This record gives sequence, structure tokens and C-alpha cells, in this order.
Amino acid sequence: MPTRRPSVQREYQQQILLRWVTTITYRMITVGAILFVVGLAYLLYALFALGDQSSYSAADAGRIQGNLTLFGRLSLLGAGMVVIGLAWNYLEEEVVGFILVLLAV
Repeated sequence: MPTRRPSVQREYQQQILLRWVTTITYRMITVGAILFVVGLAYLLYALFALGDQSSYSAADAGRIQGNLTLFGRLSLLGAGMVVIGLAWNYLEEEVVGFILVLLAV
């Protein structure tokens, strides 16, 4: 009994889909890295420049607290995007893919 091979068209479609997904994950890694760096930069700025909160009014302190929360979440979102993108791209690697999948969870 002859074995059935997938058609050339089906293989080509699978390659196009894989290339498309890989391109999206590389862009996701780039955007995630930018978000992480921006969030981390603001958090470090707030840590060193806004240390003396006794001179701020209650409204300013609330605004600063809101900004810290926003940029902290932004940094976490960026880190998550980087880890998920790397996990997808290196999923078939035995050690790296497994470690990145664990970090993504």
C-alpha cells in the first residue's frame, strides 16, 4: 500500500503560516522589550528621584502612586510578552524551550 504524502500546496501553506507566526512573535518580543525597558526606567526614576514624598501633597502622592502602578504593570506586561515570544520561537529546543515555557507560566 503506498503511503500518502502531503501535497505541495499544503506544505507551502504550513510554511507560510509558520513564517507568519514567527514574524508576529519576533515583533511581540521587540514590543515587549520596549515596554519592559520603559516601565523599568520609570520605576528606577521614581525610586531615585521621587524618594522624599513628605514634600508632596496628597493629590500628587496619589498621582505618583497611580503612575507607579501603571508602569509596574507595563513592565510586567513587557516581560511576559518577551518570555511568551521566546518560548514560542524556541519551543522545539530541548532545554531552552522547556525553561522558557516554565517562565511563561
